[in-house]
Formats: sequence, structure tokens, C-alpha cells
Amino acid sequence: MIDTARIREHMEVIDSQGRHIGTVDRIEGARIKLTSRDATDGQHHHVDTDAIDRVDGDRLVLREGAATTMSEAQIAAASAYHAGQSPLSGAQDRPLFGTSGEGTGMGGSGSGQH
Repeated sequence: MIDTARIREHMEVIDSQGRHIGTVDRIEGARIKLTSRDATDGQHHHVDTDAIDRVDGDRLVLREGAATTMSEAQIAAASAYHAGQSPLSGAQDRPLFGTSGEGTGMGGSGSGQH
């Protein structure tokens, strides 16, 4: 078991494959509470401290097959978000509010007359 005194706020938590799981918010007993800002559902998730394989610099590396309160889809989305990608395939290539390339993109007739 890892020495929990080595765990600090804002450490990155990654799985055994190097995927971003979350960021340490704080330790609550035998569990690590992850920040909600990394979670796609906006909720805090937890990892048991015995799921930690090692501390690697400013990262906590989880054991292979370690369980979290996150689903596989949430882990994939958090990892993609942390890497600067949208969890939606191809969404990073499209503007959030697009237009046809003409006008202001604000709707209406586009006549420009008031």
C-alpha cells in the first residue's frame, strides 16, 4: 500500500495505460476524491488508495484493472478532454456555433438593414 502522505492536491491520476483519470481534490479516509472539473458528468469520483500502484513525480499511477467510481466511457472522455480533444469524435474540427459561411451567424434574414 502506498504512503498516503505522498499524495497531494492537484496531482494527476492516470490508469496503468497512461490515460488521464482525474485530478486529486483531497483524501477522504481510504479514498481519493477527484475534482469534478475533469468529470464529464460534473460529479466527484473516487479511487481507493489501495488501487494506487505508485507515485511517479506529480502523478498517481493506478494498478492494472483498478476500480474507480467512473465508467469506462467516463474515463475515455476525461482522458480525451485532458489531452485537449473533444470526447465527441471529430468535434474538435467543427466550431461550436457554426454558420454556412455567409452572414453573421446570428440568424434572421441577413439583410443587414435596420
